[in-house]
Amino acid sequence: MSLCPCCAQIDLRNLTDSENDLQDVPHVDSMWALKVSSATCSLCNLIFTEISKSPLFRDPEAGEKSSRIILRGAQYVDEEWNQGGIYLIRARCDSARLVARLGVYVDEDDHVAIPQSVAIGRQIKPPQQGFELVKEWIRDCENNHSQCATRLANLPTRVIDVGVAGGQEPALKVARSGDTAYYMTLSHCWGRKTVIKTTKATLQSHLTQLPMGSLPKTFRDAITITRTLGVRYLWIDSLCIIQDDANDWEKESAVMGQIYAHSYLTIAASASKDSSGGCFLPRPRDTHTRIKCSIDDGSTAHVFLRPKPKGFHDLENSFLQTRAWVAQERLLSPRSVHYDVDQIMWECKETRLTEDCVPVDVDIDQHQGLRWDGRFQLQYPRHVTKWSSLSIDFVWDWYSMIDNYTTRNLTNPDDKLPALSGIASVMAFCTGEKYVAGLWESHINIGMLWKRASTAPWLEAASGYRAPSWSWAAYDGAILTASDSYQNSSYNPFQPLLEAIQLEIKPLGLDPNGRLSFGAVTVTSRLKQVRARVDPSSELYQEYPENGAGHDHIWDGEESVGWVNYDEEYKPSSGPFFCLQMTHRVYPKRILCHCMVIEYARNGNDFRRVGLGCTGGGEVRAGWFDDAEKKRIRII
Repeated sequence: MSLCPCCAQIDLRNLTDSENDLQDVPHVDSMWALKVSSATCSLCNLIFTEISKSPLFRDPEAGEKSSRIILRGAQYVDEEWNQGGIYLIRARCDSARLVARLGVYVDEDDHVAIPQSVAIGRQIKPPQQGFELVKEWIRDCENNHSQCATRLANLPTRVIDVGVAGGQEPALKVARSGDTAYYMTLSHCWGRKTVIKTTKATLQSHLTQLPMGSLPKTFRDAITITRTLGVRYLWIDSLCIIQDDANDWEKESAVMGQIYAHSYLTIAASASKDSSGGCFLPRPRDTHTRIKCSIDDGSTAHVFLRPKPKGFHDLENSFLQTRAWVAQERLLSPRSVHYDVDQIMWECKETRLTEDCVPVDVDIDQHQGLRWDGRFQLQYPRHVTKWSSLSIDFVWDWYSMIDNYTTRNLTNPDDKLPALSGIASVMAFCTGEKYVAGLWESHINIGMLWKRASTAPWLEAASGYRAPSWSWAAYDGAILTASDSYQNSSYNPFQPLLEAIQLEIKPLGLDPNGRLSFGAVTVTSRLKQVRARVDPSSELYQEYPENGAGHDHIWDGEESVGWVNYDEEYKPSSGPFFCLQMTHRVYPKRILCHCMVIEYARNGNDFRRVGLGCTGGGEVRAGWFDDAEKKRIRII
């Protein structure tokens, strides 16, 4: 398609005024005019296609009036507020509340150079042509990043010798004790399709060879990447762990964190929902269109417009990042290259880069709601045995990660704790803290203040034993942990009130941070009996009016003394409920307390958690817990 007369007049430099400040540029008169022109104009077609992806889009009717389409650029602004080039154009229709976001890029083959002060984006090539860029990223990381330094590492128990293209086929290799070499790792989605696995029956044949023709596309692409980057060995979980050998799986899963932590580079097949998708996804360019761009010397060049490429802010919505196991794979890898749907992205301990060359922080103000950016500020292995000044601040990163982790998927729900074992071990090593059932012993007062996400479905308890009821790991479903405002002095911090805490944790197998056979916490604190949970279908039920959906009243007789966020959907209970005081925050006229709502466990002696509550709000008298006796109880 060619450009319509309106689009042919568009000049990228017209999006800024003489002082390089952004300004609006009018486009066609209405949504209807845009639709008509989209049949013959490539830019109108691109704008209309992108706008129509909005859930607010409604197909315009003939002659329908709307506000005109307006174009406005977006510039990169650095930390010192210096304005850079345009990386994005927003085409908006204000009356319809519709916006199309178009990425701007410069074709590297254009004979006229366009400086980055004018336009930032660069061409995205087919992924098979991206090896030189990945090599450039690796060289820069090796030469300039002290935190990312990799060294020859002990090989995992088994690795894939990737062989030589057109010659030696890949084969599984059993490493000998003390074998050191560079190796790469693959992070991928197993998906619903059957994945090729090493089992007791296939082990010997896989040690002989793993013919490329027998491997799914994601594995073939990973081998091609490994070969091209000059690395001999690759680790893939389904092939390097004997999947039907429980002892081997437990032993290898316990050190999986170390495997990724010592990897030369992790290949992340981010856009593939299973092993058949591959890393080299097609990236059609037929919708890209060209507009002119005036240069200061009086010449005219051209820039291209395309649908805005997905970047790091979109990565958490990729197929791969829905997997629970991937959280620690990504966290512990010193370097990762993400093969995503629109472009290749680089991530290491010190930087993040994208193939389109647009700085990853350009949209930071639009994404302040992101709870976790996929990284912890720690190195592994540490060059010192512990942090020089031991700080508990690491737990806030941990809690944010757990919020994200509980939204992810597990093929086997019993892997809830094993899938975090690697990162838990690393953080325990870095901090000297003791890890207990998904929480941290020195911070257990605050750690147990998690609750079901109010907008999420009810939590579901594990079908078998997985963790004690006071740990989020005992349930499936999205939860919210405590935020750092609980202890930040500028927010009048909560004071922990649990006394003489004793923890009992019994691992099920070899991994102390993996599956559990039993867990309990014994504490001393004030305990008050309250009315048992009311059936929501009963006429006696009253919904708690504040704090979002899913909250119920805590009833002390006929008086509502606060709210409770129950973990599971309502089930009849024969016994009483109790509130165990956990923290309080003192105000001039009231005391706000967090409490664990508990009931008797089946054994009749211990207790189990049923929810998290808060008392002391509204007009309730201060110190509701003051007349309660301190009791010593065990919660399992």
